[in-house]
Amino acid sequence: GLLVTAAVLIGSRFAKPGREEQPGVVGALLLGAVQGVAVLPGLSPIAMTVTLLLLFGVRRARAFELSLLVSLPTTLGALLLGLWSARGESQTLLTPALLGPAAAGTLAAFLAGVAALWLLRQSVVAGRLSWFAAWLVPVSLATLALAKAWPHG
Repeated sequence: GLLVTAAVLIGSRFAKPGREEQPGVVGALLLGAVQGVAVLPGLSPIAMTVTLLLLFGVRRARAFELSLLVSLPTTLGALLLGLWSARGESQTLLTPALLGPAAAGTLAAFLAGVAALWLLRQSVVAGRLSWFAAWLVPVSLATLALAKAWPHG
């Protein structure tokens, strides 16, 4: 999955600067299909949907926005599933002693997420989305090597 994501990121280099605000009907259907497939391990829904939108001629900034927009249902679904599975554990998970560290961790995660989205948007708008493959290819190869070397039994 990681190598597929790297290939998709590299494929974004072949997208010409677009002028469209949204994909056509076929593009929208493919976008939904790609979003569904991207739940597989190692696949990045954002990378896949941004690249597809760019290849369909959608403006770079708009492709970033639409990609985040189409990811909202799956993100909300994952949040609801997480909350549902933790419903009986809330009394033991959030003791008064853990509220401070939990709040600090939540704040740190939020700030890191905002910074990552800012960096991603800048990269998409500048036409440099493919640069993310520079770290993803070595990580993919290292993961495959580790899986091969890991004892199976």
